[in-house]
Amino acid sequence: MRSLASNYYKMKQFDKMRLLSKNFREVHSVDNRNDYSLRFPLHKYKKWTILECELIVNADNGDVNMKVLDENRNIYAPFYNSEYGKSDLLELVNRKILNKFKELGIVEITIRRDKKEK
Repeated sequence: MRSLASNYYKMKQFDKMRLLSKNFREVHSVDNRNDYSLRFPLHKYKKWTILECELIVNADNGDVNMKVLDENRNIYAPFYNSEYGKSDLLELVNRKILNKFKELGIVEITIRRDKKEK
């Protein structure tokens, strides 16, 4: 399965009311960005969340940033370095993230690069 970490994403409908209705919470930041955050579990052990995903959507332009975190809220490195080997856990994580993207109307965007770089 392809790596989700290296792509860019955008939410189709990203007004404040829609974000709040989808359980996003406003993020207060020093630079006054208009960001909203949603966390959801990716993997649990018994009743404890071991891996979670945090989506941060900018309500001005719909840009989506994604973090996959472990139980200590540290970046879960295997998600970001998944080009080596195959992991059932990473496939499960990717599937859950893609399902949430579909539910929220988040799409992958393609950034075109010039063939000739100067």
